[in-house]
Amino acid sequence: MKGSKILWLVFFTLVINGVNVFTQAGGDWTLWTPRSGCRAAIIRYNGNAAAVDIPATIDGYSITKIGESAFAGNNFITSVTIPNGIEEIEDRAFAGCSRLVSVTIPNSVKKIETGAFADCVSLAAINIPYGVDKIEDGAFSGCGSLVSVMIPNSVSKIERGAFADCISLTAITIPRSVEEIEDGAFAGCRSLSSIKILNNKIKIERGAFAGAPSVRFE
Repeated sequence: MKGSKILWLVFFTLVINGVNVFTQAGGDWTLWTPRSGCRAAIIRYNGNAAAVDIPATIDGYSITKIGESAFAGNNFITSVTIPNGIEEIEDRAFAGCSRLVSVTIPNSVKKIETGAFADCVSLAAINIPYGVDKIEDGAFSGCGSLVSVMIPNSVSKIERGAFADCISLTAITIPRSVEEIEDGAFAGCRSLSSIKILNNKIKIERGAFAGAPSVRFE
């Protein structure tokens, strides 16, 4: 009986609604995988490294998603490199990683979902990859150290609260592809003083820049 308990801790498989969840005791990664196929999502990072290079494959599975809250609240991480092949960063995947300073996101990523990097208070810069079509609700809200944001010419919408309370952000360029900036997208960005908008037909909702008293448009 004791031996079987040890084996259970070392490796177990749960089948939930046709999905297998593989966990290895003592491993850094918890994966979500379909019952068949070779693609997987990271649903939890269990490590405590400062610099994290997310592997492109784990145990033969190609990693295509970083799952909801997979790294949330991790206070060890200072830098993350996301490999080519990842397509989605799901809701609150890195939310509240208080020491995260830098993240490298490849062009394979097409979705950065709600609150993905919310409250990463040390994050200094972000280059959003070409191919992302919208910056979702609160994706970078509360990133108080953020001073540099690159928005690619593939983004069509900046959603509600996407950059709210990014209090260190002073300037940003909105590319021609952006058609809409929703209410509160840059609310509370009190240091924001310069916005260059390249689409003269853009829709800017009321309150998009609320609490940014010094803002001027170029």
